[in-house]
Amino acid sequence: MTDESSARPGDIADPSRRPDQARSRSLAAIPLIGIGVTLVAHNVLVHRVLPPRFHPLAGAATMGSLLGLSRAAGATVRELGLDSGRFGRGIRVGAVSAAAIGTGITAAMLLPAGRRYFAGGAPGTTSKRRMAYDTVIRIPWMTAAFEEVAFRGVLYGLLEHRFSRGVALAGSTVGFALWHVLPALPGAGGVQDSWDAPHPALAVLGSVAVTGAAGLAFGLLRSSTGSVLAPFLAHSATNVGGYTAAVAARAVEQRSAPACP
Repeated sequence: MTDESSARPGDIADPSRRPDQARSRSLAAIPLIGIGVTLVAHNVLVHRVLPPRFHPLAGAATMGSLLGLSRAAGATVRELGLDSGRFGRGIRVGAVSAAAIGTGITAAMLLPAGRRYFAGGAPGTTSKRRMAYDTVIRIPWMTAAFEEVAFRGVLYGLLEHRFSRGVALAGSTVGFALWHVLPALPGAGGVQDSWDAPHPALAVLGSVAVTGAAGLAFGLLRSSTGSVLAPFLAHSATNVGGYTAAVAARAVEQRSAPACP
C-alpha cells in the first residue's frame, strides 16, 4: 500500500510524469549508442577501407564527433578528464608510470628471450625518417592520444556521468579490448601480421587479453587522477617503448646472426 503522504506533489497531479522519465532515459542512451557506432565505423574505415594518408583526417573527424556527442549528453569537461585543474596530477602520475614502463622494457631488452620477443614484432624495413614519424607523431598522438580521449575520456566520462565510476572503468576497459579485435586479424597490419601466432584465433584472444589488462591499468590511472594525461603518458611510453625496442632488438639479432657462407 502506497503512503500518499510521502509522495511528491507532482507524482499524483501529473500522471504523465513516469512515461516522461522513461522517455528521458531512452533519449539519454542515444549518445552512448552513437559513440559505439562511431568507434566501430572508425575502426573498420582505418583498418579495412582507408589508405594510411587519410587516417589523420578520419581521426580528427571521429574525435570531433565523440566529443560533440559526449557534451551533448551533458558530460562536463571534468567528467571527460579534460579539466586543466587536474592536469598537474595527471602529468606527475603519468610521468612516474611512463618511467616505470620504460625501465621494464629496458630490463626485458637485456635478456636474450626479451630481445627475441621484441624482434619478432619489428617492422620489416624502417627508415630513420619513418621511425621519427612513428615515434614522434603516429604512435603518441594518432594512436595513444586518440584512444585515451576516446576510451578514458569520452566513453569513461559518459558512463560515469550516467551510471557510476565502476561502470565507467569496466565499460571503457571492455571497449578498449574489443577495439583491438580487428587489428589483430590477418591483413590489418597488426598483431597477426607481425608476431608469429599458431592460429589467428589465438592472436585475437591474446590481443584482447593484453589490451584488456592494459586498458584496466590505464583506466585506474584515469580514475585516480581525474585526468586523461596520466593514461596518455603511460600509453605512449608503452607503445613507443615497445616499438623502439622491437626495432633495436631486430638490429641486434641481425648483427649477431651468423653470416651465410
